[in-house]
Amino acid sequence: MDIIEDVEKWFLERPAWFQEAAKRIIENGEIKDADFEDLVAICKSEVVHSQLTPSKGEKCVVKVDKLVTKESKGTVHLSSISNPEGINALGPRKPLEFGDSPLSIIYGQTGSGKTGYVRVLKHACGSRIPGALHTNVFENGCPEQSCTFQIKVDGNAEEIKWSPIIGVSDQLRPIEIYDRDAAQIYVNEENEIMYEPPILYLFTQLADACEKVNETLQREISECISSKPKFSESLAQTNAAKWYDGLNLNTSESEIIKNCNWNNALDKELNQLKKRLSEFNPAEKAKAIRTTSKNTGVIIDKLQSVADNLSDEKCEKYISANSAAKAKRKAADEDVKKVFDGVPLEGVGTESWKLLWEQARRYSKEEAYPSVVFPNIGEDARCVLCHQPLSDEAKRRLKSFEDYVKGGLEREAVNAQEQVKKLSDTFGEIPTEENMNLMMDSAGIVAEDERNRIHEYCRLLEERKSSVLTANSLSEVTPLPGKKQLTFLSPRIISLDGEAAVYEEDASRKNREELKTEVDELEAQKWLFQQQNAVKQEVERLKKST
Repeated sequence: MDIIEDVEKWFLERPAWFQEAAKRIIENGEIKDADFEDLVAICKSEVVHSQLTPSKGEKCVVKVDKLVTKESKGTVHLSSISNPEGINALGPRKPLEFGDSPLSIIYGQTGSGKTGYVRVLKHACGSRIPGALHTNVFENGCPEQSCTFQIKVDGNAEEIKWSPIIGVSDQLRPIEIYDRDAAQIYVNEENEIMYEPPILYLFTQLADACEKVNETLQREISECISSKPKFSESLAQTNAAKWYDGLNLNTSESEIIKNCNWNNALDKELNQLKKRLSEFNPAEKAKAIRTTSKNTGVIIDKLQSVADNLSDEKCEKYISANSAAKAKRKAADEDVKKVFDGVPLEGVGTESWKLLWEQARRYSKEEAYPSVVFPNIGEDARCVLCHQPLSDEAKRRLKSFEDYVKGGLEREAVNAQEQVKKLSDTFGEIPTEENMNLMMDSAGIVAEDERNRIHEYCRLLEERKSSVLTANSLSEVTPLPGKKQLTFLSPRIISLDGEAAVYEEDASRKNREELKTEVDELEAQKWLFQQQNAVKQEVERLKKST
């Protein structure tokens, strides 16, 4: 039996699909079309697994000893078949007997069980095409298939308990079975009638199986045409393109995700680089951005300055000064009533009267009596307004008017009012809506929400300034706008300065090849992201084609 051991050892060194094919031939006598689908699947699976990870599965064991015909020690005669269990719907009340003559004919109606008995014999005796041995489909929990053969060896009766697990029985092997399948081989088909030992016929069938499996695989390979999109020629030298060209069946899912990655940050970086690359004069671009940044700072400084000047401390100082000025004005007005009580005309001491008085003083000093102290009440003096000679009463009244104007209460009232005016001037001018629009345009602030926030900030400043001018206490003053309302402008300046620095760096470069390389790499990576599904399909195709 050394030859059997050598053949079985040889099978252990063969691929799993080949061993499975041999096993099915030995068990069923042939390989059916449905079997080839399984064999092709096993073949492809084995190749992929052997390349990804070494196979650790156990291969099937091919037993060829069943195909070796043993010499019979005597004449074998089949007497009967009895006790069939789980085989088709066989359930006879008595054994099927073949008699003692060399030739027995078994006949019966369709469905009487002839095929079931013949297939049992073909499996037990080792026929070339045994066919499938079915169970009884009408029974639940069908028992294990088995039956009993009664034979005579040189006239001595023997009983053989048989089941499909046993396979071909050495005792029954000498019996030849001829049926319709045998007729196809010997009568209808054009076959050379010659004897081929079962073990050799196994290799003939395996050779045919190899050809059919190969034909199936070659057909699948020819049908599996790559649909991989072509990379742009302009990006062919990028690292992304080189990785794409190197796709193979071992390319992992994680590697695909890593190389086909894309997000908003990368998209923003690409757009900025393309913008830089398209700038023909980066030095002028940097200068323009610096100006925009500076103008943004002007807006911040201007509005912050007004806000600082309208602080609670300064507003309180203004309110206090304004209250004091009002008190002094009241005192001065009461004093003027006393001085000018009984004058023939109303309104002496009012603002309009004071203005008239100041103009009269100016005219007297500069034109009428430049060398005489105002008012001129000398002997030949005349009124600087009506040019009439002055009576003694008129001279006395002019002298009292001047004494009042130069008096302490009036002077204090005037000084206090001037102080209030100075304090109100320190509040500064708040830009009008039109001026602020111009300032925002020069700062490149175009977003509607940002412009509205700045206008609202100005409105609150104007409201506070108006309220403080008429307030009697700090509680009557409207609040300052929140400091956070303009916080978005500071990061804007930082961003603009950073962008200007980049353009200044670009301006200092003698060539822009490095920048072009960065743009190409990002463009290539973005393209890979867009072709991610095609990349995965290509890897799957390569796995199937191998």
